[in-house]
Amino acid sequence: MTALILLAILLHVGFSLSKTTTVRAAPNGSPTFVPSSVTAEKGDTVKFEFYPRNHTVTESSYSSPCVPNDSGINSGFIPAIGGEASEHFLVPINNTDPIWYYCAQARHCQAGMVGVINPPNGSSMTLEKYSSAAASAPSNVAPTSGVLGGTITSDETTGSGTPTASSTSTTSATATGAASTLSPVDPVLGLLAASSWWLL
Repeated sequence: MTALILLAILLHVGFSLSKTTTVRAAPNGSPTFVPSSVTAEKGDTVKFEFYPRNHTVTESSYSSPCVPNDSGINSGFIPAIGGEASEHFLVPINNTDPIWYYCAQARHCQAGMVGVINPPNGSSMTLEKYSSAAASAPSNVAPTSGVLGGTITSDETTGSGTPTASSTSTTSATATGAASTLSPVDPVLGLLAASSWWLL
């Protein structure tokens, strides 16, 4: 009985340790991601918020900035007018491989709207060099695929004016460093709690 309770607690604590890191796309009207570099562990989520006017989060390879990786993450274009867009792009992380990304709008990539999830430690591959290569890229290529490697969610408003979150689109492929689903731990916790409550 004690072992079951301990297992339930450990599973819940392990699930609770996962975190969500927020990255804002052009929050001050300038073509930047803030922050442009984040570190996320396996099981974490990176949430992208979008500000005016119309931006993407599109993965590229390190060596080819401003060119989409066909199997990489892609939010598609998310428009925003007068403030934060109601839609967000959630990227679940299933390993700590670097994810280099850019905005595919106009020449935003060349203007410095680039970023990285999990920059490699002690490597010559740096965000500064990626950004410098992006600045001299001949073109900014928009992806032809739909949403990949993450989920689009939107904040809707109920009749009472209370915002609620709902999922509007899901991934159709798994990207490097990202997964479309996480393993469900809460149902296991619920079953363990239900089966051991009478032992207390």
